[in-house]
Amino acid sequence: MKKLLLTLVAFCAALAAAAQTPDTTAAEGYRFTDVKLIPMTPVKDQSRSGTCWCYSTLSFLEGEILRAGGAPVHLSEMWIVRHTFMEKAVKYIRMHGEINFAEHGAVFHGSLHARMADDSHFGEVRRVSSLPI
Repeated sequence: MKKLLLTLVAFCAALAAAAQTPDTTAAEGYRFTDVKLIPMTPVKDQSRSGTCWCYSTLSFLEGEILRAGGAPVHLSEMWIVRHTFMEKAVKYIRMHGEINFAEHGAVFHGSLHARMADDSHFGEVRRVSSLPI
């Protein structure tokens, strides 16, 4: 029994020692080659601004400019957001606060048709929106 146990310990020690030696004949690994390089713009961080709709749209436009062969450009997301929010503010005033601003740029109107029936109070507000009211 002692002889069998000693043989088993010696065999385990030999296996452990063999497992520790580095394999110098290991394959080199995969080699990747670029088949087609697609130009792209750098990744931008919107942080917590809630303006993913603008970032995604301008990223698409910047990518299309590159795809068409144009020079890389950086379009300002906050310029678009500022003007969109200004249009929303004007609509809010025009609708006397009966407008619901949802997340991600969507605008839902309350009783829109009832408000548009009497448009006498719209005369003093300058129309800056090209969107239908």
